[in-house]
Amino acid sequence: MPVSNSNFTNIIPQEFTDYLSQVCQQIRWKKAHPSIRRELSNHMKDQMEVYVSHGIPSEEAIQKTIQEMGDPIQIGTQLDRTYRPKIDKGVLFLVGLLLLTGSFMQSVFYMQGPVSYPWLNTVLAVILGISGMLAAMQIDYTALAMNRKNSIILYLAYNLAVLFLPIAYRFSRNAGSYMLYSFGIHLCLLFPLIFCGVIYSFRNQGLFGFLVCGGMAAVSLFLMIGTTFFRGLMIALPCLAVLILALKINWFGNFSTGKKAAAYSLMFGPTVILFYVFLTLAWHRIYLWINPYADPQNQGYYILAVRSALASSKWIGYAEPLPLYAAQEQLPLTEFQFLPHTPDLLLTWAITRLGWWILCIVLLLALLLCWKGIHICRKQSNVLGKMVSFTAVFTLAIQFFFFLLANLGGLDFSPFPFPFLQGNISIIVNFILLGFLLSAEQRKGLDEMNVYEMDLKFPVNVSIQHSNREVNISLKLRLPDFKRSWRKR
Repeated sequence: MPVSNSNFTNIIPQEFTDYLSQVCQQIRWKKAHPSIRRELSNHMKDQMEVYVSHGIPSEEAIQKTIQEMGDPIQIGTQLDRTYRPKIDKGVLFLVGLLLLTGSFMQSVFYMQGPVSYPWLNTVLAVILGISGMLAAMQIDYTALAMNRKNSIILYLAYNLAVLFLPIAYRFSRNAGSYMLYSFGIHLCLLFPLIFCGVIYSFRNQGLFGFLVCGGMAAVSLFLMIGTTFFRGLMIALPCLAVLILALKINWFGNFSTGKKAAAYSLMFGPTVILFYVFLTLAWHRIYLWINPYADPQNQGYYILAVRSALASSKWIGYAEPLPLYAAQEQLPLTEFQFLPHTPDLLLTWAITRLGWWILCIVLLLALLLCWKGIHICRKQSNVLGKMVSFTAVFTLAIQFFFFLLANLGGLDFSPFPFPFLQGNISIIVNFILLGFLLSAEQRKGLDEMNVYEMDLKFPVNVSIQHSNREVNISLKLRLPDFKRSWRKR
């Protein structure tokens, strides 16, 4: 007796379930199983309904559908070749080159100081960093796609950690607490990712959701600025950027022109005020940066030392020392003894010792890494993946920019270390940041409609043709074609 199509709309026969289980057993990447099960089961149900509509009994339609699909072992093996967690080797290669370049530059730097280069600490940091990267990839950026309650709990836990670690250091003042303090400072680099999860939990909540997210970001940034003023301002930039992206893609809903104008005003108004406060508090430093000779107490010495060292540098080779003028006196810059020996000026020291070529290499590696990250971001099909990858790249770029500004412009502040070039805790945290970026690259192409409500393409083309009582099913695998995708964009 024919069975109507409606009876099979939301039912998956046990035979289909067993068939799909055999297919998925051949696929080693378990994160792809839900997507594959969903897509194949939909095609199998559609085909079964075609058979039933032509008068074939339901039991026979099920068996014919399974036969037409083919051997589950063979299908699963073919899908296993397509669905493998792939890591962008180009990104890892660039990071490896940055680590090697940084080790070389730090060797040059520490030769001028009283202590030798702590190789063991750097190696340990790299090992811990790689472990953190792999853990972030295993956790996966989709862990940020949580409900509102969990996202708020994560947000509060993060803020308590950022607030507690500096306070613990101020009370104890020992080596162990300083490590925790430094970790807490660098933990700020992960806040923009947590902020992405907060934005996700308030999706489609209109202007209310936007205001709540903006307020939560403002509270966290206030805590960071209170702990480390300039670095807190640096973290504000990727948070502002991801909030702008969320508005642009209508993440909070389709705002009217008036509401969107109000949202931008509420976002940029406090930003302008904060920038004005920063200029007011840092005006003396900015004035000295413009005119370092103006202070009779030689507080512009730091800027003069950096500029004099760079002015004496060559393209290749050791720089010839130039005199350093300060307070109307000429001081010899012999062996750059007046250049502060601080890791914040690692690049300046490397340029004076080796030449400008080292800057060209560092700049090239940093730009290529950012370009690879932007390419990963552009390939994302779902909104959260795009926001997470964009945030990770922007956070790396901010660190690159301000470190270069301090080393080439002589600004007297403590930037975050150059990513993967120096700083043991910085290396660990930036590897974790890189892990979330690579997890977005790894998951591209997976069907995630149940999480993101997005229409993603599945790399299996199934075409069904029927005439009279004959049905032809064509199952084709579509391998990723990166060149073709790039041309389309």
